[in-house]
Amino acid sequence: MQINNSGKNWDVKYEIKAVLLLALGFALVTLDRNLIYPLFPTIAKDLGLNYRDLGMISASLSLCWGLAAMSSGRLADKFGTKRVLVPAVILFSLLVGFGGFASGMVSLAVMRGLLGIAEGAYQTVGVAATVEASKPTRLGRNVGLQQMSGPLVGMAICPLFVVWALNVLPSWHWVFVIVVPPGLIIAALLAKVLRSFGPAQTAEEATKYTWRDVILHGNVLPATLLQCCSMSGLVVLSAFLPHYLTDHLKLDRDSMGTVLSGFGLGATIGLVAVPALSDWLGRKLVIVIALLVECIALWVFLNIGAAPLQLFFALTVISLLLAGVIGTTIGPLASESVPHGLGATATGAIVGFAELIGGVIMPVVTGSLAVNDGISVIVKIAAGTAVLGLIVAALWIREPRRGSPAQGIAAQ
Repeated sequence: MQINNSGKNWDVKYEIKAVLLLALGFALVTLDRNLIYPLFPTIAKDLGLNYRDLGMISASLSLCWGLAAMSSGRLADKFGTKRVLVPAVILFSLLVGFGGFASGMVSLAVMRGLLGIAEGAYQTVGVAATVEASKPTRLGRNVGLQQMSGPLVGMAICPLFVVWALNVLPSWHWVFVIVVPPGLIIAALLAKVLRSFGPAQTAEEATKYTWRDVILHGNVLPATLLQCCSMSGLVVLSAFLPHYLTDHLKLDRDSMGTVLSGFGLGATIGLVAVPALSDWLGRKLVIVIALLVECIALWVFLNIGAAPLQLFFALTVISLLLAGVIGTTIGPLASESVPHGLGATATGAIVGFAELIGGVIMPVVTGSLAVNDGISVIVKIAAGTAVLGLIVAALWIREPRRGSPAQGIAAQ
């Protein structure tokens, strides 16, 4: 039976519980995804791996994440978000634990790839479930809160957690294992609390629109291009900034850590503030302003020099705006730009393509350019993606009908 959280008597308690649990689930997703980076020096020493192996392991997760994001949204629209979310949480919780038993690059890459399938499904369908649970006037804010848990746990807390775990556990293998129980607990709570809204479409509606129809409808295609730009900038800065700070600016390790902490701080704030602001001012206007200021902030960052405090504040602003645009694009902009019942499909397409471009292709391209042209090229690449995103947002994206589903595709 389909249950609706609508009408005059809005169930605020359910909204709060659902968004909180979905946020905790996404926190575990990003923790599991980023766990390997601070662990890698220890893993590499034990298993005889190198930086190229790390790149392959990361690419395997991103590739599978992107493919899963594209397909899981369609499944959620057909069978309901709860039926996809709960199995996804159980699977990624178990798979991250199995990663602790890896004995080499191949087995680790395979396990991370399988992990990417489950976690890519969760990211897409988790956003769709947050939209379902949210009152339309709080949609942007709630999606931002749900996504905010990612950088807070995966970027800010994860390194501290890994250092603590390595000091108290027998080996790095157990770091993967101890994150399994929290995931299984979250899965059980989601199964109990999350409402069964039922399939978002009837059987007739589910076959009415093809996947291609959704991609070419309304804002979905420009939002996908915008997300590719934003994800490319995020991945390039995340992966190569440590080398830019130490190799190009000659900062010491402590100063580098101070500057990089601004990345997680800004992303955490931005994923709440920017989508919430779009509830008030409109999706397109907020995205365009954020991208314009981001371009300026990247230019400032490139010209600061070796000044850790100024770099910290500039990077905080950059990541705040970058993450905010990502949260607004895959959440309210995607869901409000397609007919009712196709929000998860739209989000999956946007997230999936962006993961493949930004998570798989861009790190390889950027690494090659950095070898030939120097590491400082990474900031220029990030600025270029921001400028391209600004052009797409300003000239192509249309303001969706906030608080109500878009008109049917057939009417276009």
